[in-house]
Amino acid sequence: MFAFRQLAFLRSKYINCSTLRFNSSYTPRRALLYVPGDDVRKISKIKEFDVDCIVLDCEDGVALSKKSQAREEISAFLSSGFGNGKSEIAVRLNSIESGMFEEDLSNVVCHKYPSTIVLPKLSSPAEAKFFAESLQKRVPREKLKAPINLIFISESCQSIIRLPEICESLVELSRKTGVFEPVAIIFGSDDLCASLGATRTKSSNEILYARQRMVLVAKAYGLQAIDMVHIDYKDLEGLKISSEEGARFGYTGKQIIHPSQIDIVQKCFIPSEDKVAWATQLLEEFAMFQSEGKGAFVFRNQMIDMPTVKQAKNILDVIRKIESIENKSSNK
Repeated sequence: MFAFRQLAFLRSKYINCSTLRFNSSYTPRRALLYVPGDDVRKISKIKEFDVDCIVLDCEDGVALSKKSQAREEISAFLSSGFGNGKSEIAVRLNSIESGMFEEDLSNVVCHKYPSTIVLPKLSSPAEAKFFAESLQKRVPREKLKAPINLIFISESCQSIIRLPEICESLVELSRKTGVFEPVAIIFGSDDLCASLGATRTKSSNEILYARQRMVLVAKAYGLQAIDMVHIDYKDLEGLKISSEEGARFGYTGKQIIHPSQIDIVQKCFIPSEDKVAWATQLLEEFAMFQSEGKGAFVFRNQMIDMPTVKQAKNILDVIRKIESIENKSSNK
């Protein structure tokens, strides 16, 4: 409720931009909460979580001996249509290299199509092609109301280095097959550290280059960038620092592993009051200069051109979309 009150305040004070195009297809993913697919107790609590995205997990959160149970529980959950009415429900499959991917696809995704798939350890265009072809074989385009959203996890040296190639491949395969649409990249820090042979530290300086490269490539392809997990779920102050840093880097959200992390993370990825004021005033002046036939203009002692205008518009699109979701939730 705090977030809703904050958004309502920001809107009443600053947002009066009814003529702006509202990006209704944007789905906020400020926090992605992993829920083990074999844990019935945790799945039953989903209705209590006020979080942007819930990821039902078949992969790292599930023991090898429990994979079949996870598939059954997730499939039953998707078939029931049960949810909390607020969260995007995604399914994280096992990786292609694991040898369990196709079984997940056949027993989970193809039984009841989820709106979103999370694909871990995607490392090459060849794996992207295998994913697309496997999905296309099992999911007829005519049976989908909309393409399935794809969020993939970059968590190896090869993946980080080849990110532009992977994104190019996914964009092309999405157009070709029509059964999925890439929407976000997740930064998998711990597997990357293992791939590097690096020691994970509190500062995360050992993976700074990869962390910044990932958000750069994601934004270049119009994808959301989801930051690394803060593993110590009891360290809420450290979580706040890490979330604020990720937001400054340009990340749009963060992975979380415990409900206690939801509120802190989602607040950190709401545009600040100052940013909303800046964006609103900039767009008002932009509209005025456009009506006068002028292009670039000066705003707060800075020369403004179209990329900056787009940044301002994105800020308002995000906050209006979040407000819309919060509003629907509060009225239920």
